[in-house]
Amino acid sequence: DSLEDITWIGGITHKMWDFEIGGRQQLKNWLFIRTFSENVKKNTLQRPLNNEELDYFLRMCDAIKKTIALLPELDEIYKKIDP
Repeated sequence: DSLEDITWIGGITHKMWDFEIGGRQQLKNWLFIRTFSENVKKNTLQRPLNNEELDYFLRMCDAIKKTIALLPELDEIYKKIDP
């Protein structure tokens, strides 16, 4: 693979990567189910994401980032409901 074949997605924090719903890391899990290929390479996607998948992944990242930012406010609201 040449450098032109590599897509880098920056700005994903540890909090975003570790964000879980239902006990599953959402970003990691979403990428993991797209790793199937005959040519296995450790810790890499085995096929490139198509444009639709990449757009969806970036929207997931944005939604998770915004959700993490809202969590402190949600915690305060919950404390008022259930002291």
